[in-house]
Amino acid sequence: MNNFFNKKELYLEGKTVTFASNIEEILHITDCTIVRLEITTDLNRDNICCINSDGTYRWKIEPFSVQAMNSFWYYSKIFIRDGQLHAFLINGFDCHIDLQTGKILDKVFIK
Repeated sequence: MNNFFNKKELYLEGKTVTFASNIEEILHITDCTIVRLEITTDLNRDNICCINSDGTYRWKIEPFSVQAMNSFWYYSKIFIRDGQLHAFLINGFDCHIDLQTGKILDKVFIK
């Protein structure tokens, strides 16, 4: 797969997907690319999405929720562990993400 990015554009096998924010990181999976976007406002703190190999959106990550959440939290890293997609939140949570839906399957405070 010959995928790469430059600022707000993701290039997928001859297709270009443009985002409102700069791309910080991408992670190639068999049939899609996980994209982590730069945070510019509180409105885009759910800053991870999945793009299919044909350039269409599969999902945007489910909003992270915790009781009494009153601070500005966002995802700072995406990675694969034991064959599973994970995202790290700046507040210290490791979230296990469903690759097909973007739902948070589990979250563990590790910081």
